[in-house]
Amino acid sequence: MIGVLLQDEKIPGVHIAFGDPYGSQTGAPWKSRTHIDVLTRACDVWIDDEQVIGSGRYLMDRFGL
Repeated sequence: MIGVLLQDEKIPGVHIAFGDPYGSQTGAPWKSRTHIDVLTRACDVWIDDEQVIGSGRYLMDRFGL
């Protein structure tokens, strides 16, 4: 990551956003006064107690690929 959010958002990894969904662009029917982006690399992610990302890489065998 280089510290420029609009470019860093494009780097493979996990990108989570909290707050305003930019409804005019996404169609979301609600607003918030704030918006915070969280970018991470080399993280672990579980969905329904099953790990799908380990150290920032998709665990492709979990998807049968």
